[in-house]
Amino acid sequence: MATAHSPKIVTDNLEICLDPKDPNSLSSTSSTTIKSTGRKLSNGAPITGAIQNGGAATGDSFSSRYIDYDGTNDKINLGTGEDVFRSDKKAFSIECWYYPGTTGNSVYTLGRARGSSTLREIDLFDNETNFYLYLTSDTGNAVCTLTMSFPQVNGSYTGRWHHNVVTCESTAASNGVKLYEQGELYDQGTMSSYSHNYGSSTKSFELFGSSSSSYGFQGRSGLFRYYSSVLTADEVMSNYNSSKSLYGF
Repeated sequence: MATAHSPKIVTDNLEICLDPKDPNSLSSTSSTTIKSTGRKLSNGAPITGAIQNGGAATGDSFSSRYIDYDGTNDKINLGTGEDVFRSDKKAFSIECWYYPGTTGNSVYTLGRARGSSTLREIDLFDNETNFYLYLTSDTGNAVCTLTMSFPQVNGSYTGRWHHNVVTCESTAASNGVKLYEQGELYDQGTMSSYSHNYGSSTKSFELFGSSSSSYGFQGRSGLFRYYSSVLTADEVMSNYNSSKSLYGF
C-alpha cells in the first residue's frame, strides 16, 4: 500500500489498463485502437479496444490526451465478457475517469445499456434523472441495483472529470457491491444472489457508449482499469490520488 504522501497505483491483480495519456496504450490521435498495458492474451498480444463510430483521441500532448465522444453511437469495444473478465476469479473492480458533457450517458455496459434484463449484465449509466449501477445474474435477473443522485464535482455533474470505481465481491456478502466517486464511497448494496460469471459472457463489453441506439456517451474518457480482485477503500483512494493531478484536481 502506498503512503498518503506518496500515492501509487495498485498493481496486484491489475488485468487491463487503457490509458490515452500513455503512448504505449494509445500511440497517436489518429489511432482507432487502444492497447492494454496490463494482462496479455495467450499468444502474447495485448488486449485491445476498438474505438468505434467516430470516437477519437484528442490532445496536443500525452499529458492532455483523452478520447472524445459525440453522444451518438461512439464507444470503445473491448470484446466479450470472455475476453475481458477472468472466469476463475469472479470478484472484480472497474475503475475509470470520465467527463460527461451532458446527461443521458452509458459509462460502460456488458450487454446493452438500458436494454431489458436479458440484454445486459453490468450497466453503469444515467437516465437524465438518476445515476445507476445495474448487475444481473446469468439468467438475466437483477441481483443488485444502485440508484443514486448525480455525483458532483464543484457543484456539477456535467462538464467535470469524475473518478469512478465499482467493486464486486464474489459472494452475496452484505454490501458486497460498492461504488466510489472521487476516491470516496458513494453508495453500496448487497447481491440478492451470486450466480453469475461475467467471464463466461458472450455479450460485448462496451465503454463510454453502447450498441443501444438510444444510449451513447457525450463527453470524454480517460484512464480505464479492470482488476480481478476487490480494491479496498484505501487502494481506491491511492489510485485516485495517483492520477487526479492529470485530470485537473
